[in-house]
Amino acid sequence: MALAPNSRGRIQIGLMAAWELLAHNQPDSPAGAFFRAERNALLNWLHMRNHSILAHGFRPVVESDWRKTVEWAQAGLLSVLLKETAVLKIREMPPQLPDQPPVE
Repeated sequence: MALAPNSRGRIQIGLMAAWELLAHNQPDSPAGAFFRAERNALLNWLHMRNHSILAHGFRPVVESDWRKTVEWAQAGLLSVLLKETAVLKIREMPPQLPDQPPVE
């Protein structure tokens, strides 16, 4: 993977590339193992996000997709991040995803 600074001198990579870099450099870490096991789920989540109004698309996220994403994040992603406390220096995960979708 080639990492080159942008016009401001900062190195920026996309989310999947960041996960791949982490999994390559720290394959035995909780996050590296999580990425290898959950790569397809992460790709599905990114596809949903990228095609929604949350990112580059025009359609809303349907409630069933939102609920699956919340469950996946709470059951896997957030717990893995808490295991990375030596690197991230976090003791508990702040609430980030609402339990209920917005009321229309």
